[in-house]
Amino acid sequence: MTQKTTASKQPDGTAGAHSEQSVAQIPGGIPVLLGAAVVFILSALIMMPFVPDDAYVSFRYAEHLADGYGLTFYPGEKPVEGYSNFLWVLLCALAHKLGFGLPGLMPLVSILFGLLNVVVLWAIYRRRNVQAGHALLPLLLFATSGPFLVYSVSGMETPLFSLLLLLVVLFVDVVLSTGGRPAQLLLALTGVLLVLCRPEGIVIYPAAVAAILYSLRASNHSRSGNASRLRTLLLFAGAYVVFAAIYFIWKGSYFGEYIPPSFWARGSGMAGWMENIRMYFVNPGNDNPPLGYYYLALIVLSLSGTSGSQRGTERFSLLLAVALALIYFCFVDPLPGMRYDAALIGLLFLPMVHLPGAVKKNIEWKDCNRMRALRWLVIVAAVALNYSWTANLNVAVRRIERGNQIGRVDLAEWLKKLFPSRSLLAMSDVGAFSYYSGFKTLEINPEPVTVPRDAWETSALDMLSGQWPDVILLESLGIFEANFGPFYDSLINSSDFKQRYRVLGAARTDWFEDRCYWIYVPKELPLQPEEKLQEFPGGISDFGEVDR
Repeated sequence: MTQKTTASKQPDGTAGAHSEQSVAQIPGGIPVLLGAAVVFILSALIMMPFVPDDAYVSFRYAEHLADGYGLTFYPGEKPVEGYSNFLWVLLCALAHKLGFGLPGLMPLVSILFGLLNVVVLWAIYRRRNVQAGHALLPLLLFATSGPFLVYSVSGMETPLFSLLLLLVVLFVDVVLSTGGRPAQLLLALTGVLLVLCRPEGIVIYPAAVAAILYSLRASNHSRSGNASRLRTLLLFAGAYVVFAAIYFIWKGSYFGEYIPPSFWARGSGMAGWMENIRMYFVNPGNDNPPLGYYYLALIVLSLSGTSGSQRGTERFSLLLAVALALIYFCFVDPLPGMRYDAALIGLLFLPMVHLPGAVKKNIEWKDCNRMRALRWLVIVAAVALNYSWTANLNVAVRRIERGNQIGRVDLAEWLKKLFPSRSLLAMSDVGAFSYYSGFKTLEINPEPVTVPRDAWETSALDMLSGQWPDVILLESLGIFEANFGPFYDSLINSSDFKQRYRVLGAARTDWFEDRCYWIYVPKELPLQPEEKLQEFPGGISDFGEVDR
């Protein structure tokens, strides 16, 4: 029996034969989704726990917002946009308002958004008439992708941003095929959420509009039909521009600047490119795998899936991923897995899904059983290779999480017993330690995220602004002898500092490079009882054993 097909013209100007059997009825489609979802959840649970220091900055802002103090890192201070993920901060604030503990809940929320990524990618495959068997491999690879898994358990906004990117591609595909107002409205709303989620999100909706306009220009639809779509598109685009303008005007009036300091702190221009080339392809540090090769492999495989006259959506997905990757290549970030680029992995897997079809089209197999066996062999081998990258990342994550626990959480709770709650803390990183100690925090960092940018060009001593903190934590290499950079050396060697402070100890945060927090306290602070010193976590606590 032959199956009846109908030919239809695609909105991007391409023709294709579509079966009357709907894509939703493709046999095996739901089992493929369920299988990928189970694999993702199990892999994410194996990767937990991993809540990097940066996540706690968002948690602290969110709790203060929910408690009525506004968007401030410490109540009573001038608001500074020390986060770059406003939408995520709002979600965290809602969770805190409902009584949930953010370090425990938000990693689970991240996993939920990661799972929704798998669902939306699967939905796009179905819309693009991808056979269930061809969708299995890319969905499994996506579900076991190490960088995506790392940040799907992190309590950070990465899986949410990735989900919104995939939704943009989905709605672009719907707009090109139906042109309906609901799809255009959803596309514009997703663009708005992307603006709220991250600063670079502002370029996504204009890129989607440009892609739609290009496809309409190349299509053979009636002029009246295209004109109607164009009017609706321009209407929503105008509303988007108005919203973006209002949002940035509000930010400028509330914070005094339009782009958060945390965004600029990571950006380094061409110097950032050179540093990232070293980190991603030569020596990432902390024995992390050089993941630049992994991402390059994804891009090459994605390129192979964009050929063909009906691949306008796939080309848009790939171009969007590459454009954002070029932006992120200026952002220097030592966290494992290239966290900014991790949000782009789903975009790269969309074109990749067509690779099996291209191989099948160009290779004739007379033995169907042999072809089926080879397909499963390729799937198992590819997933195993992909998971080897994940296993390497998991080793790095375990080490970092242990360092965070001992050098930040345990140390914060130990010092919290020694100092009153209103103590002033100065440190180079202001995430987990500030969150768990509850101390008022002064960030002393060459590019501090919680300090206005006009105060960046100062020395560490100037950043203290005449305030002599109760505790000073400085990150350094070396546990028996500190190896500070020039920025902190100028503080340590100043006469005022030497007269006022002494070393309390060095808490280890990195078991690969002996990265430590050196803790300085006022000299007039009484010596602690020996039993208190014995509780000092992860380092050396006797004054005579450290050289500073």
